[in-house]
Amino acid sequence: DLTKAKPLAENFDVAFKGAEKSGAFDIPGELARTWLSLPNPHGKPNACVVKPWVNGNDIAKRSSDTWIVDFGVDLSLDDAALFEKPFEQVVMHVKPEREKNNDRGRRENWWRFGRNGADMRAACAGLDRVIATVRVAKHRYFIWLNGQASPDSRLYVIAREADMTFGILSSRIHEVWALSNASMHGDGNDGGRPTYNAKSCFETFPFPAGLTPPDTRPDAP
Repeated sequence: DLTKAKPLAENFDVAFKGAEKSGAFDIPGELARTWLSLPNPHGKPNACVVKPWVNGNDIAKRSSDTWIVDFGVDLSLDDAALFEKPFEQVVMHVKPEREKNNDRGRRENWWRFGRNGADMRAACAGLDRVIATVRVAKHRYFIWLNGQASPDSRLYVIAREADMTFGILSSRIHEVWALSNASMHGDGNDGGRPTYNAKSCFETFPFPAGLTPPDTRPDAP
């Protein structure tokens, strides 16, 4: 009886929607790779803020080899400017549109993503890989995503790197559970496509005893 399903405390703060860039922060991979070897005034590499970007199509179809300028959660304007080439890109292609944005936060912090996913970043910090799934998809499946990648808002990220967690989420049991609890996106002949989300699909799922998200966090004994 799925009407009795409710979020479980042990599943909180594990599954997150990817960040919303809200601007033309993306760049071709070929260009991004040329920036990785360029020097900066403070001596830090551009790899700190230039990362592979992954959206739903990269997973469901093929990689677009798109990268993104990601200045994170709290990098100041002055500090961002020291990453010269990435900052120049954002000044040219993001700032003009952001300065017209009605949202004060997005207008004043134009060099950062619109919704930077601070909660997701904190949960994924230090992980070499994380689990990801496309938010809206006819079939529910999961992949490993490099921990250095910048996931788009079209993805849901599970901040765990344990094979056991990946196996449980990829199981038939979780697939049936997630599809049964999913909301539908769109319409058409197939009645729309199932949407995976933290609240109804992940947080309500009863993991086996001893294999819950707290049991598989990096610092778990």
